[in-house]
Amino acid sequence: MVVLVQHGKAKSEEEDPERGLKDEGFYETEKVARFLQNILKPSKIFCSMKKRAVQTAEVIAKILGGEIEKLDYINPLDDPKKVLPLCDESQEKVFVIVGHLPHLANLVKELTGSDCVSLKYSSFCALDKIEGKWKILWFITPDIINSSDFHSKFKKNF
Repeated sequence: MVVLVQHGKAKSEEEDPERGLKDEGFYETEKVARFLQNILKPSKIFCSMKKRAVQTAEVIAKILGGEIEKLDYINPLDDPKKVLPLCDESQEKVFVIVGHLPHLANLVKELTGSDCVSLKYSSFCALDKIEGKWKILWFITPDIINSSDFHSKFKKNF
């Protein structure tokens, strides 16, 4: 299984030239990771080398576990095809890939053939290869977790 995560909300370049996470970015990423802590145990967390992605990966690793590895080919405008071997390697494991738009959206389209997911800051999108085809298993954003109806239905399925 591969879980794609868009980095948390980042500071503007004026606030931080490296564009680290805002407090809200840390909080929302932690919120989703805590929601998933009994469900998701990543083997590895891959992230771009950009500060906002590294910080997002660190929050996820702190809560869910998993070793962080920085990759130089998952930046916003990189070719998503370079990540396909990594996705195929994820069978029988859980890999988290923390990155950016439009790269992650392009990767979803490359894997599934569809642009059916609109990634948002600190969102988690799980995909798995089932009968030879990549399919979206679930998609969670920080704002949906506040819905008690969603919470009970999601947890019931696991």
